[in-house]
Amino acid sequence: MPQTLAFMKQEAHPHHVIWTLFANKYGGIYRLEIPGHRFVVVNDPALLPAIIGRPGLPKWAAYQNVVPLVAKSKVETLFTTPHSSDPMWKTVRKALNPAFSPSAIKSKFGLVVEKCWALCDWLEQMGPGADVEAQDAMARLTLDVVLMAGFGIASNTIGDPAPVPLLTELHYAMDETFSKPVRAVLLKLLPFLPAAKEREVHFARLYGIWDGWVQQMLARGPPPETDDSLWACITRVRNPSTGRPMEGDKLQAEVASLIVGGLDTTAQTCSFTLALLATHPAAQRAVAAELQKAGLLATPAQKIPRQLTYADLSRLPYLDAVVKESMRMFPVSASGLGRYTTEPTILGGYLIPAGTEVQINYYAMQNIEANFPEPHRFLPERWLGHARAAASPDASTDGFVEGDPLARAFLPYSAGPRSCIGQPLAQMEVPTILATVLGRFEVELADQMGGYEGMLARQINAFTLSLKGGCHLKFRARASM
Repeated sequence: MPQTLAFMKQEAHPHHVIWTLFANKYGGIYRLEIPGHRFVVVNDPALLPAIIGRPGLPKWAAYQNVVPLVAKSKVETLFTTPHSSDPMWKTVRKALNPAFSPSAIKSKFGLVVEKCWALCDWLEQMGPGADVEAQDAMARLTLDVVLMAGFGIASNTIGDPAPVPLLTELHYAMDETFSKPVRAVLLKLLPFLPAAKEREVHFARLYGIWDGWVQQMLARGPPPETDDSLWACITRVRNPSTGRPMEGDKLQAEVASLIVGGLDTTAQTCSFTLALLATHPAAQRAVAAELQKAGLLATPAQKIPRQLTYADLSRLPYLDAVVKESMRMFPVSASGLGRYTTEPTILGGYLIPAGTEVQINYYAMQNIEANFPEPHRFLPERWLGHARAAASPDASTDGFVEGDPLARAFLPYSAGPRSCIGQPLAQMEVPTILATVLGRFEVELADQMGGYEGMLARQINAFTLSLKGGCHLKFRARASM
C-alpha cells in the first residue's frame, strides 16, 4: 500500500475526481489517511464480491448522514441499516419485492409514457431556442412517476412554472448535508445564528412534506390485497420482534427513502445522457437512426411518431449502449459505497485490520484505464455485444458477471444483497424517457454550458452526481426540421 496521502489538500476539487486521480496513481487497492480516519480504497472489481457479495461487509457509519433527509429522528432504513442480516432489514426488503416484479413494472409503463409525452408537449411549446434546465425537467418527470406509481399520489409538475416544494427543500437539504458538511456541524452547534434558523426552517418544510404524504395515504385505509404498489407493500411490513406495523418516523423514513431513491438517480442519468448526446452528434445521429428504423422518430413527413411500446425497450441496442456508457462515465452514485471490516480480512493480498473502513468509489472504478480502455471517451460501441447481465444481474450470481471485464467493473446499481432495489423500475424508466424525448427532439447544449469541457467542470457530488447551475439544453422538434 502507498504511504499516507495528503487528501485534505485536494478538497478544492470534486472528491470523485480526486478519487480517480488516486486510482490511476495507486492502483486497485491502497490505504488512505485523513485526520481521524484510516481506510482502504478498492478499485479492482475482482475484489468486490468479498466486500459487497454474500455475506459481504456491513455499511459504515457515514450512511447515517442520509437519515436527516428523510426523518427528523435517528431511524434505520432499508438504505442505512448496517447489516443485511438485520431481521427488520430483511423483512422490509422481502416485502418490497412484489412492487418491482416484472408484472408490476410492466403495469407502470403506460404511466411513464404518459408523463414522457406531457414533457415532450411542454418542450415543443417552449420552442427550439428555449434554454431548458434538463435536471429540473427530468426531476419533475421522475417525481410525478414515483409518486403516482409507488404511492398513488397525483402529481403534475411538468411544465408548471412554479418551483416544486419537495425538489426545493430536498436539494437544499442535500447541498447542506453533503456539499457543506463542516457548515452543517457548525450550524448545529450555533443554533442562534440566522443561517442556522434558516436551515431549520428548510428541514422543517421537508419533514412536513413527507409527513403530509404519509398522512394522506394512511387516510385511505388498508390497500387491497391485489395492490402491489410500494405503499401497499410497506403497509404489510410487520416488525419481526413485535409483530407491529411500521409507524411514525420509521414509516415516514422508509417512504421518503424510496421516493428519494427513485427521483434524482433516474433524473440525473437522463440529464447526463442527453448532455453527452448533445456534445457527441455522431452518437445522437446513431440513436435517431435506430429510432427511425423502429418507427419511433418524428420527421417532417411523420410529425407524430409511433408511440413506444414495452416490447420496444428490448429492441434498441444502441440506445441501451448509450445509457450504459453514460452511467459508466457519470454514475449518479459517484461516491460509491462504504463498508467496514468486523474482523481481520484479506483483500488483494493485504491483511486489513478489523474496524477498517473500506471505500469503493464507482466514479473512479469506472473511469480508469485499468478497467476501461480510453475511459474519458464517450464510446457507446464498447457495450455492443457485451453482457447485458451487467445491468440485469442474475440473482444467482449477486450481479457479479464473470468473464466479461467490462461487466465486472460496471455496477451502476451496485450488486449483492444490498443492490438497488429500484433497479427494475429505473431500467424501464430511463430508456422510455430517452427514446420518447429523442424520438421527437434533437438535443443541443446551451451556449452557457461552455461546451463539453464546461460541462465536465460543472460536476458536483451532493448525494447524487449533478451539474452545478443545472444542465442547460435546447430541444429542436424533429417534425419541424
